[in-house]
Amino acid sequence: MFFKGGWRISVTVAALVLTLFSVGIMALPPFGTMDAQLINYWHTPQYPDIDDAVTIWLNTTETNSTSFNATVWYVSSTGKTEWTNRPMIYDNGTFRITLPNPSIPLEEGYVLYRVSLKNETGEVWIDWPQDGSWLNDNITWDGTVPDTNISSSPNNIYGGIVYVNNNSIFTLTANDPDSDGPGDNYIPSGVNLTEYDINGSGWTAYTVPFSLQGNPDGAYTISSYSIDNADNNETAESYDVVFDSVAPTIMMESPNATIYTVQNIDFNVTLNEAGYNCSYELNGSAGVDMTNESATRFTASQTVADGNYTVIFYCQDLALNTGTAAVSFQVDATPPVLSILSPENRSYS
Repeated sequence: MFFKGGWRISVTVAALVLTLFSVGIMALPPFGTMDAQLINYWHTPQYPDIDDAVTIWLNTTETNSTSFNATVWYVSSTGKTEWTNRPMIYDNGTFRITLPNPSIPLEEGYVLYRVSLKNETGEVWIDWPQDGSWLNDNITWDGTVPDTNISSSPNNIYGGIVYVNNNSIFTLTANDPDSDGPGDNYIPSGVNLTEYDINGSGWTAYTVPFSLQGNPDGAYTISSYSIDNADNNETAESYDVVFDSVAPTIMMESPNATIYTVQNIDFNVTLNEAGYNCSYELNGSAGVDMTNESATRFTASQTVADGNYTVIFYCQDLALNTGTAAVSFQVDATPPVLSILSPENRSYS
C-alpha cells in the first residue's frame, strides 16, 4: 500500500503488532486465573483522515483493573519501525488506547491489531483473540481524494465540442479510489457528498441525474466535486457543453408539390443551422441518407417510377434535435398514347 510520504505499508498477520505492557505497581491476578472476555471492539473516528489520531475501544467482561501504558509497534515494508508510549485507559470494563497519527507518521493505510496484556513479570493476563489471529476492525487512514466523473447521454461530440439537448441526462459518478488496488485489507472511507454547479449558479447536492431542460440555449459549464467520509475534498472539475433545445428548420428545395415529367428526382434541403445528418423516406420506404454539401445543405437523387409520392425529410442538428418536413408530388414521364378517330386512314372522295 503506497503512502503519500513515499513509503509502502504491507500489512499482513505480522504487519502490525499492538502489544500492551503493564507498568507501575498494580494488583493483577496471576497467570491462568484471569478469564476476562472481549465483548466487542470498535474505533473512533470511524473514517479517519491521515491527520487524525484513532482510538481503539475494547469492551470486556473485566471489572477490576486500572490503567496501563501501551506500546504500539508499526512495521513497514521498508523495515521502518516506530515505537511510542500511549496510556491505555480502563473504565469499568472498557479499555481504550489512542494510536498517534501522523506523529509516526503513519499515512494512508490500514491496521490489523491484536491485544495482549501482560503483568510486570511478563505473564499474559488477557490475550485477544485467544487463537492468535487478528482483531480486524479495518482501521483505515484515507488520504486519497475522491474522483467524480460527469457524463451526458445522449450527446454529440463534434469538432471537440459536446452538444446536448432537452433529452440529455447528466450523470455524476463518484468513486473513492483504493490507492493500492484490490486484494488487501485497505478499504477507502467511501464517498460522503457529491455536489454540482451549473454556470456558477450555486452548489447543489447530487442525488439523481439531471438535465438542462428549461434553461436558455447556449454554452454551459457544469462543475462537480466530492468529499469522502474522511473529509478528503476533491478539487472541482468542469464539463463544458453546448445546449440546444430547438430542432432545425428544414427548407425543401426539391421536390416540389408538382407533377414531374422525368423519373430522376432530386431531393435537396437547406437547414437554418448547422446540421449533423439528413435522410428521407419515400412512401414509407427505408430511409435514404443524404450527402452534406455544406454545413447546412444536404442533397440526394433517386430514379423512381411513375406514380404519386410523399417524401418525409428528417434532419438532425449538432445537438441531435430532429426536424421534419414533407411534400407530395407526382411523377408522369410516360408520353400519352394518341388514338386518331378522325379522319380515318383511308381515301375520301
